[in-house]
Amino acid sequence: MHERILCNVNRVKRQLTDNPSCMRYGGSEETTLHLFRDCPSSREIWRHVGGNLKADKLIFEDHWPTCFATTLWWVYALEKLCNVGQFLHIKFLDTWKVFNVETSNARINHTATREEVFIRSIAPPMDRYALNTDGVAKGSPGLVGGGGIIRDHSGRLVRGFIANFGVCSSYRDELKVVSHGLELAKELGIPKLIVQMDNSACVQALLQDEFLGGECYHILNHCREFIKHENWVVQVQHCYREGNKVADWLANKAVQQEERLITF
Repeated sequence: MHERILCNVNRVKRQLTDNPSCMRYGGSEETTLHLFRDCPSSREIWRHVGGNLKADKLIFEDHWPTCFATTLWWVYALEKLCNVGQFLHIKFLDTWKVFNVETSNARINHTATREEVFIRSIAPPMDRYALNTDGVAKGSPGLVGGGGIIRDHSGRLVRGFIANFGVCSSYRDELKVVSHGLELAKELGIPKLIVQMDNSACVQALLQDEFLGGECYHILNHCREFIKHENWVVQVQHCYREGNKVADWLANKAVQQEERLITF
């Protein structure tokens, strides 16, 4: 699982808590393995699922992958379970019912097909320019940096920048990078601009006025003023990370640099 599950040991590493112990039974450190397997509470849950997990003792053995995934989720989500067997039985039936309906609908509508998509950097139309931005945070909060690049329809570099913003959250970092990119594009006199980001949360925040932005209120409003400027055409789009590699590379360089801002 690449140590991405937020057990208490990983929370300590991310400075989200100062206690690595298991909150259910105490004593042992709550590692990923302890959370899902070694904790007495987890062992009790797995006992209701299928004893020693041998095939002849599993509940719902015909649909074991779904049952296994459902159990993993509830082991992680709940600290204590009462009436474990009955609870898991109900939750599994509910999950399987949803999966079964979706599968049936997909077969009816013939939509259960896999499509291979070639992901790459997408050039803008002839009359527009593209601004690709990305931010990198070494912790949240932690050292952050951002990078952006402006290109025309042929992919030709117009202007680029890397910026070191010191220490802040990754979300604030992403918005500050976009804000600087919009300012730069405006200074260059670019009439029509397409902003491409791989952070979907930032894209939604920029496009939805009802989202206030919390601590990033002023940065968010500054970006929206550019986007809605009556004499400027700006579109904001989400792109895949694989299609935003240049901005990602620049952002990683920005974290390492001592200069506050470099434009090229």
